[in-house]
Formats: sequence, C-alpha cells, structure tokens
Amino acid sequence: GRVRGSDGAYIYTGQYSETDGAIQATIRVKPIEANARSVFGTTGQAFELNLAGVFTGAGFRLSGNAPIPGGPKINISGALVSQIAG
Repeated sequence: GRVRGSDGAYIYTGQYSETDGAIQATIRVKPIEANARSVFGTTGQAFELNLAGVFTGAGFRLSGNAPIPGGPKINISGALVSQIAG
C-alpha cells in the first residue's frame, strides 16, 4: 500500500507491505520549510524511516531506528481517518 500525509512541517510519502498482520514500511520525510525541526533534532533535512510493526483492531503500531546515528528510536501509532480521493 501507499503512505501519504503531512503536518505543518513535513510531507510523508512511502510504501508498506503486510503479511499475516506484520507490517514493513519505508517512509520518506521531506521538510515543507527550510527551518523545520524533526523529533530527531535535524533541521530542514529530508530523511527516510524504515519501520516494522503490526495492525491493531482499529489501526497500526510501527517502530524503527532513528535515521541519524545515535538518535532515538521512533514509535508510531495511527488509524485511518478517511480515504484520499483519486
């Protein structure tokens, strides 16, 4: 499947696959503004997240390593809000 989304600072695009409830995802994170600061402490840099996790009853849980050496791990929980037309 495809991943598409954004917030006030970043655009998120990527792909995921699912096998027996296990998820593998690669998400490219691109700043909208040059001074956007990430949770990893980077400023204005694009990076990629490689994540693994599971589907839950109403959503998913993913985790992975930081895209920078020595950075914190990331944990993501989410749920489908609506389909994107097109």
